[in-house]
Amino acid sequence: VSQLGDIQLANQSLIEASNIGAIKLHGENILFQDGSILLIENRSNQPAIGIDVKATGRVEFVGSTPDKSLGSGAISDALNSGGGGDISISATKIVGRDNGGILRALTFADADSANIRLSAKDIVWREGEHFSAIAEIRTLGTGNGGIIELNTERLFMQDSAFVSTVNYSSGSAGNIIINATESVELAPNINA
Repeated sequence: VSQLGDIQLANQSLIEASNIGAIKLHGENILFQDGSILLIENRSNQPAIGIDVKATGRVEFVGSTPDKSLGSGAISDALNSGGGGDISISATKIVGRDNGGILRALTFADADSANIRLSAKDIVWREGEHFSAIAEIRTLGTGNGGIIELNTERLFMQDSAFVSTVNYSSGSAGNIIINATESVELAPNINA
């Protein structure tokens, strides 16, 4: 049996598998820092495979680019009729903090957007001075928004953390499903 090691992406690192590609990261603890992202931009007419992050310990999204324009995270956008690839993250604990944790799926065409699924005992999003989207699906074309699903024992969101599905065109917005077996805590900004 092989043992998994830690994975760290820092200093605006980019792992990209655009069009119909797939990104798979499996480790013990996985850390995204300083605006580091996983990216799929599907410009094809075939569906993208998606982003799969699995950790036996923690997955953390920490910090943003120096100009605060992009937080660490995972992005799967559909720019043509192929559709976005799903974003799936599973760990014991998933954390977004210090402007990190941008999990985004957009569709700009007639394709449906990706789904976003998080599974962990604890999901924690906090300290987003500029932005802190735990998960966001936007429909800008005629395609439909996907599903945001959070499966957890405890969900904690603080400051500017949010979960949203938005429709800006004729497609339907997606659904948000939160399965929390113990608690959901939405805390105010502690710096206010």
